[in-house]
Amino acid sequence: MHCLYFVKMKKDGVENARQAIAEAESILDANNFVVTDGYWGGGKCDWYVIGGRWSGALAGAFIKGDFYAEARKLVCSKEKNKQQYEFVLEEDRKKYADEIQQLWLALGGKNANPYARERHAQDGLDDDAAILTPELIDALKKKYPDKVEYFDSDNREEKSVTSLSAEDVGDWLVVVDYHF
Repeated sequence: MHCLYFVKMKKDGVENARQAIAEAESILDANNFVVTDGYWGGGKCDWYVIGGRWSGALAGAFIKGDFYAEARKLVCSKEKNKQQYEFVLEEDRKKYADEIQQLWLALGGKNANPYARERHAQDGLDDDAAILTPELIDALKKKYPDKVEYFDSDNREEKSVTSLSAEDVGDWLVVVDYHF
């Protein structure tokens, strides 16, 4: 099962998204996030990537509505035999790439939509890391109420995204896709 997760770190010494992503990976690895030794291991997951199938979570934090449902409706309106699917097939993602991208932007997304991203890129995309603003914190709380956790690297503890506060403004947040 794939899970969305975040790593939060102070901005000190981290000048851009690439550095934030590298620091997040370092933090996860140093804290044995991935199962390492022994029969049952001790990590939270068996592997992870930055971004992964959650790439675009920060770029889509301000989306109005359900992008995935709307993308499915778009494809179903053009491909009547696709009504049976609850997701957009890869072939349709490619066939309707431009229209899906326009939908993403019209709903408030930024950069590339989730269907246009490389979900298996090890180090994610630059927009898989962002500096927390009051607006981003509010959007994340609305989008992921009590469902998603983050690792607070300064306090070395996991917290719910809903616990982000004004004190976190200016810190980096990095998107993680982990599997267990």
